[in-house]
Amino acid sequence: LLAGTRLEAAEIIDVCAPTGAGIDELRKRLDAMASNADRSASGLFRLAVDRSFSVHGAGTIVTGAVFAGQIEEGQSVQLLPGGITARVRSIHANNQSATRAQAGQRAALNLVGIQPGDAARGQWLCDPVLDVVTECADVRLRVLASEDKPLRHWTPLHISSGAGATTGRLSLYGVRSVAPGEEGFGQIVLDDPTHFVFGDRFVLRDQSASRTVGGGIVIDPFSQRHKRFRRNRVPVLEALIDPEHSSALAKSIEVAVDGVSFQAFCQGRAIPPEEQEPLRASVTAR
Repeated sequence: LLAGTRLEAAEIIDVCAPTGAGIDELRKRLDAMASNADRSASGLFRLAVDRSFSVHGAGTIVTGAVFAGQIEEGQSVQLLPGGITARVRSIHANNQSATRAQAGQRAALNLVGIQPGDAARGQWLCDPVLDVVTECADVRLRVLASEDKPLRHWTPLHISSGAGATTGRLSLYGVRSVAPGEEGFGQIVLDDPTHFVFGDRFVLRDQSASRTVGGGIVIDPFSQRHKRFRRNRVPVLEALIDPEHSSALAKSIEVAVDGVSFQAFCQGRAIPPEEQEPLRASVTAR
């Protein structure tokens, strides 16, 4: 069942739910993995909202997984899409009262300035600096090898990312389709605006949302609508997919026919303001 997947070589632990055999060993292995899975708290704060509700005497509570950065009591956050700004009154992180929540944790934020009905599953709470909402994103995608047919240009799809899902169409660059088991570059054209930044993972499901057909990674969340066979866009995406900021910026400048917007590059990668000028200087010095 796992052949051909990322779990093909994963260790298998035998367990039995009725008797409890193997459960202690499984718990130990999971604890060991979790202890080595700390994520950096650097970068701008992002939380994928999966629930919001009201607690008597406390107000609005919004819960979700912290994808990046950290947040402390008293700081401000912005709801995306929507643009509503709120202040963090108190925090629970991993089911414990805390003064701070950071990447890798599950958190519940008690917010002032927002109503429970304002926040919905699929939205994001972000640092107010990170005002990134898009309807068009360039991506690298992979079609599952188990699919019977290629994924064709302008196919309607459901796109799942973070805690939410939306609908849209897939526009491919330079090709008419991507075969099962193959990768390609394309553009997701969304029916409704959503929040993406570079490196966000997504899952593609068919038009009825009954079958997963593939997935991929966001490269440029600020893409413009491009023509289907605009092949000169592919070298730019090959440069931008580099996770190292200065390298990606330098390489994309070399191949981008229309130039590169430094502001859009930084926003699309959620680069904090204090890191932007050093980045500009490092690329200018090359």
